[in-house]
Amino acid sequence: MTRSALQLVLEAALFGMACLPLAAASSARPSADSRPALTARQLAQSKHCFDCHDTTKPRVGPAFLDLARRFRGLNNAKPMLASMIRTGTDNEAVFYHWSPSRMPADSLRVPVSEEEAQLLAEYILSFAPARPAR
Repeated sequence: MTRSALQLVLEAALFGMACLPLAAASSARPSADSRPALTARQLAQSKHCFDCHDTTKPRVGPAFLDLARRFRGLNNAKPMLASMIRTGTDNEAVFYHWSPSRMPADSLRVPVSEEEAQLLAEYILSFAPARPAR
């Protein structure tokens, strides 16, 4: 188990979250001493994303579905979203923002590592509807 995965498991325990295996993470069998990793949804819950976001309808912040639609097709969608997740959108560095509300700075939220931000960005982008075949 990698150190970052262990950190996720410990963090989940601190937040009282049940730890479940990350589905489809790997076809390799886990070792006997490995611990289950958090799913992306559980990670979002532990980072309090759902305090402001919903998966399908706007709340304080935009729905994950709306974010996925907005970023769909952009080559840099995942790194852009991951950066916003880590730093928030209430700063000058974020130029791609359309919502009336702003995501607070990272110092005002539960800390998110780069690896966690990448996983959360993938999770958000997974809500994008498939484009019709041409």
